[in-house]
Amino acid sequence: MLRTLFVSVALAGALGAQSNVIVVDGTGAGDALSIGAGVALANDGDTLLVRSGDYEAFTIDGKSLFVVEDAGASVRVNSGVEVLNLAVDQAVVLRGLDIDRDPGTFLTVPALEITDCSGTVLVEDSRIELGVRTFTFKVPSAIEVTRSERVSITSASVLGGTQNEGLLLTFPGSESALSVEDSTVSLYDVHAVGGQGVAIDGFAPQPGAEGVTMRAGLLHVVSSSIRGGHGADETFINSPFGGMMCAAAGDGGDGLVMLHPRGVVTLRGATIQGGDRGDGAQCSGGALDGTPIQQQTGTLTDVAGPTDVSLSVDSPARDHTSASVSVKAPPSSTIFLLVSAGIDAQFSAGLGLVTPAAPFQFFTLAVMPPSGVFIFGAPLGVLPPGVDALTIETQLALAPPGAPACLHGHATLTILDPSF
Repeated sequence: MLRTLFVSVALAGALGAQSNVIVVDGTGAGDALSIGAGVALANDGDTLLVRSGDYEAFTIDGKSLFVVEDAGASVRVNSGVEVLNLAVDQAVVLRGLDIDRDPGTFLTVPALEITDCSGTVLVEDSRIELGVRTFTFKVPSAIEVTRSERVSITSASVLGGTQNEGLLLTFPGSESALSVEDSTVSLYDVHAVGGQGVAIDGFAPQPGAEGVTMRAGLLHVVSSSIRGGHGADETFINSPFGGMMCAAAGDGGDGLVMLHPRGVVTLRGATIQGGDRGDGAQCSGGALDGTPIQQQTGTLTDVAGPTDVSLSVDSPARDHTSASVSVKAPPSSTIFLLVSAGIDAQFSAGLGLVTPAAPFQFFTLAVMPPSGVFIFGAPLGVLPPGVDALTIETQLALAPPGAPACLHGHATLTILDPSF
């Protein structure tokens, strides 16, 4: 069964899942020099295959696209990536991107902004960080999701931003790794940390930011960790009465902050921690560690579950080779894989976000060995003539011993013609 896992799915969905491939290569050896130029060239449903390099931010507005780092490549992108205005039948996949470069313009923009999307947005195997920057105005969150219905982030690290210098009458501060407003968002195997507090001359040491800010909407957190930012260390600043004065360290940021009565959060096997207070013991008025959850309002459900679960698929892969699939889960758990030739994420109460499009195939993979790691290679076969790329969506389901099955992370497999 494992030897034919993807072959039958790919052939069955070939006509619906095929796409043209646009190679993005900053050296000039592809179809486009920048990701933005590739987006402009692409038709709805095309694949952008991005080769190693540092790239400017880009915007995807109302277009289905797969933006995929090439196998073995290292792709870094400036903050300011936007996904906007997807219709309900459209999907965008961002896979393997490090969105962490400082654009150097003092712009107050998130690393990734997802806005007004009725369609599916999947962010996979990526690192999204703002870190310490000089922002013009208020520090943004690293990822801001607004009025978007089907967003899922898996196998990713996210770090909030920190203001390192006050400009244009601004003040030092930091912001969360993720902000959710009027949206439905799922996190699988995500590690999110709020921005750290900072001490700038003339200002008291600042607290760390919250890890995740939840406003109206639905947030589903599975086998992920959320942590508040570290508070700034105590320091000595100029006193208004002359000389120097001791300024107490900043508090640690809270892990999860719920701010709206229509905010609904479900935790399953999630680790939520407050940030550490800043260091120092010379000043009076000691700082405090952040609280794990600050629920001002809204609905919170915390369900027990495994904390260390992940699905990894080597993608993209060329046809007539094989794709390595790796699962990490508790020993003796039964693992399943949902596989489909399309992406159409639908949220199911109690299950979370189902990312493969219906009808999908459901495979029983194995019972997890004592090592807690299961790896296998799936032969890919040959693409039909004239097909440059096929995209297959996979999602892990897991049944721990004596417990019902639940959904976990997803991974998009892009199968390419060997000419790319």
